[in-house]
Amino acid sequence: LVIGAYAMVDHPEAFFELPARIEQVTPADVQRVAVRTFTAQQRTVGWYLPQDGAHTQARAAALAPQVFHWRPESARPETRAAHAVPASVVGAEQIHRTVLPNGLRLLIVDRPGSDMMAIHGIVRAGSLFDQDRPGLARFVASTVNRGTRNHSARELADRLDGLGAALAVVAGAEVVGVSGRALAEDVPAFLRLAGEVMMAPAFPTEEVEKARGELLTSLRVRAMDTRYVAERAFRRLAFPAGHPHAQPPDGDESVLQALDAAAL
Repeated sequence: LVIGAYAMVDHPEAFFELPARIEQVTPADVQRVAVRTFTAQQRTVGWYLPQDGAHTQARAAALAPQVFHWRPESARPETRAAHAVPASVVGAEQIHRTVLPNGLRLLIVDRPGSDMMAIHGIVRAGSLFDQDRPGLARFVASTVNRGTRNHSARELADRLDGLGAALAVVAGAEVVGVSGRALAEDVPAFLRLAGEVMMAPAFPTEEVEKARGELLTSLRVRAMDTRYVAERAFRRLAFPAGHPHAQPPDGDESVLQALDAAAL
């Protein structure tokens, strides 16, 4: 596929010539292309206005967003040191650790002035815990945010959209990841919805069947990929029967067909 893409834009051999071409690129080349490309006429600016929430600084910023212009270093009146970009690496002294009464461990990094809150959580519930039902963790992660005891899938999506927030649940090998973001002023409402998703999912039959169809389709499409088939064969040969890594993490078709809401 990659070589085919190069054949469309250049020629097939360009794929193998790429490392040498990259080595030949100079800072002057980058500056020349940037000057030609990053112009006001070629800039596209878009922003999203939440339906609810964001009634203070964030909404004002959305209505009149800041625009940053790039100029060559030689054309800048100010010095580089005056506008140095802060380091993105988080030091240990910036991390605050808290353990809640229910045992949940929080690692918090404060970003003053960002007006946004981002979370990334992990739960020990990945495919390693599927046991004799490979695909269980992935199925649960695909349906857990499709309705709770208090909100249908549509209501949950509408509330998150209204806040301009996002919430995702993804199953990995060892853990299930929970990630999301919301405006700082909407954190209480967002956390209530995230808590419902993780602690009170309803697994509505209609949504379970939708997710089942999506997972089975994905599995059948991947079964046509030789790399994927080879990986499944490698797992069976490299690990003894019953070992967590011997099972395909994305599931087995017969298991996905049999799982119901109660099992999830």
